[in-house]
Amino acid sequence: LLPLMILASQKHVLNEPVNRQRVYLTLLISLQFFLILAFSATETIMFYVIFEATLIPTLILITRWGNQKERLNAGTYFLFYTLASSLPLLVALLILHSSTGTLSFFTISYLSSPTLTPISHQL
Repeated sequence: LLPLMILASQKHVLNEPVNRQRVYLTLLISLQFFLILAFSATETIMFYVIFEATLIPTLILITRWGNQKERLNAGTYFLFYTLASSLPLLVALLILHSSTGTLSFFTISYLSSPTLTPISHQL
């Protein structure tokens, strides 16, 4: 999708100075790189950290190259909603680690289901 994104944004970015064009392309490439790393992670905590790292280029893209005047508000909402929703995922990963002793996708797939107790039993 990265080449299509670059082609689709050429008309919009062409009017920008060369320095901002470079920043735009760098952000798109870094976002693609972080997404490839996130979805090739073999541990859940690495997936979490790298997926959260995608927030930075995405936030800069929204706040700097958004089309409407409300792009700063959209960036603020994006940041707070994603951080607020990622906190329960972090808590779930910590609970998973405490109940299984590992965060590896491969090891978790071989565990028997009785060790993975529901959260309601832990309360």
